[in-house]
Amino acid sequence: MVRVYIGVDLHSTQITVHQIMLDGTTILQRVNCRYSIDQIEEHFIALLGPESYLCVEAGSGSHVFAHLARAMGAHAFIVDPQRLPQIYMTGKKTDRIDAKKLADYLKQHIESGDKDDGFAEVYVAPKHTQIMRMLINQYQRATSEMTSITNNLYSIFRQNMIPVDKGSIMRQLDTCLAHERSNKYIALIVDRELKKYKELEIERKELRTQIEELGVQYHLEEMRLLIGVNGISVFGAACIMADIITISRFPSAKHLTSYLRAAPRVDASNKTIHIGRLNKAGRHTAFAVLLQSVNHLKNGNPFILRYTKRAVGKSVNKVRCAAVGRAIRQVFYILKRKEQNRFMNASNFETKNRQIDRILAKISA
Repeated sequence: MVRVYIGVDLHSTQITVHQIMLDGTTILQRVNCRYSIDQIEEHFIALLGPESYLCVEAGSGSHVFAHLARAMGAHAFIVDPQRLPQIYMTGKKTDRIDAKKLADYLKQHIESGDKDDGFAEVYVAPKHTQIMRMLINQYQRATSEMTSITNNLYSIFRQNMIPVDKGSIMRQLDTCLAHERSNKYIALIVDRELKKYKELEIERKELRTQIEELGVQYHLEEMRLLIGVNGISVFGAACIMADIITISRFPSAKHLTSYLRAAPRVDASNKTIHIGRLNKAGRHTAFAVLLQSVNHLKNGNPFILRYTKRAVGKSVNKVRCAAVGRAIRQVFYILKRKEQNRFMNASNFETKNRQIDRILAKISA
């Protein structure tokens, strides 16, 4: 039976493919091809089958591409290019060379049969998770634009020496506009920015609702467990599950903490240990959600609170990040054991549980 190992260099307009046709241990042929994006389904994907093995770098469109290939019965793998020095640490880099290296890398992994060879595989997220992540990105974009608007208004008022509190600027607009140093041009800018802000507010609310509904629809059991943690809302639980997908992917709390960017880089040699910046490889949404609720996380877990009180002399940001890391470990054991948080606030839990019930009723209607 002829097996085909395919390395794919994927771009927004075209893909470059390197195919290795193998009969037993004999390489029959190597073929290089290039397809435009509008050709790939008819001229490439449609020709795949159970004996086809594909490898593509993680990036924009890679998950959709993998799903298309798997729908034809092919074995599709996504790999992390940052963990492949033979690809990113090279002086000569072209699409054809990258595709060839990916094909050779995949062939070596499959033919060796060694599951512990360090193959840099990235988990292929389900389609509903891709949608959730897309919506979360749009939610974060809207939030960022709203922050940009408030910063712009604050800058305008400060330029004209109009006193304003940055934290509550949207509530002080009428007062600021009534100030003696305000004028019609400032009022015009404020009016335009306020319209944009309100549109973004509506958009963000709709996105939040859609994210919560998808979370409840696909991760109901996990979300009912996560909302038992003080500081994790229904929306926060949905965002966390969009990153985790399934806890069975992670063999230990350490793996989950690293994947969610809460583990620092450690350089150790002999008796010298240096703890550096946070590891940036992995998903970032769950960390951002938990960081916003760090005070609630501390107050809801005596072990995290005790740690923060002991961390005298350390920077505030390091302590906050470490607290999030401990909260992620707590999340791991709650999901792994399928047990409610033992420090759960019953009143808060019931309130969030009722919100999930309302979402369920809406989905079922």
